[in-house]
Amino acid sequence: MACILLQTGAEDARFECARKMTELESRKRYEFLEAMVSSMDAHLRFFERGHEVTPGTRRQLTVLIYCSNEACAHHAIAWALWARMLLCVWISEHTSMSVSEGNAWLFD
Repeated sequence: MACILLQTGAEDARFECARKMTELESRKRYEFLEAMVSSMDAHLRFFERGHEVTPGTRRQLTVLIYCSNEACAHHAIAWALWARMLLCVWISEHTSMSVSEGNAWLFD
């Protein structure tokens, strides 16, 4: 009789342990899903706000892009002129041409 009571108590403890483990796994799964859903909600709100703000800033963005392209083009022209000046000086130092003759030769 005592053996049956001990066996019944052990099985009850085993089932209780299995129930708690299942409950823990279920809670972990729902916590993970809740974290994923809140992350997706935050992303959607972020992009929705960006979509609402973008039409109001379209003109400013266009101006900034234009200014950036102009600055880049100006920078490229400045570098090209600087390279030509260096080449003129090098030509005048290593040949019998003067700087003005080298300029005329390069820019024609």
